[in-house]
Amino acid sequence: MKPLLHKDKDADPRVRSWKYRSAIGMLNYLLASSRPDLGMAVHQCARFCVDPKITHERAVMRIGKYLLGTKDKGLRFIPDIKKGIECFVDADFAGAWDKNDAFNPENVYSRTGYVIFYCGCPVIWCSKLQSEIALSTAEAEYIALSQATREIIPLMNLLRKSNHTCN
Repeated sequence: MKPLLHKDKDADPRVRSWKYRSAIGMLNYLLASSRPDLGMAVHQCARFCVDPKITHERAVMRIGKYLLGTKDKGLRFIPDIKKGIECFVDADFAGAWDKNDAFNPENVYSRTGYVIFYCGCPVIWCSKLQSEIALSTAEAEYIALSQATREIIPLMNLLRKSNHTCN
């Protein structure tokens, strides 16, 4: 596994002329519409839009190479009428903490990830840093569950009001 990106203050500046923020915006569009597999990588790169260095530029290019190699991949929606709403949630407790940058408060935020399925098809997915600092793995998991639940309840209400089923 590659290490997480960091500010890399001593790194060389970017060498290419393409617009870093625009590339991140395009990757976010793909992430939100059809490529949830890009979530963690795009989020890591997006953290450095203000002052990207060559290491961040290389990371965006690596995502581009991944997309070229997987351009025939994507989401396939095959509804299963036997299934209703399903949610899979996980949290990574202080996953960005690094002993070399131990006093950086940004490194202690935990990450939430969840996917919500309806009739066996993914309809909502998310990978993001939590907004508060969790003091334990259990607390990080509860925060992640709370965030996912805030997405599920409106979805359930919408389906109930529309009398919608999978078929």
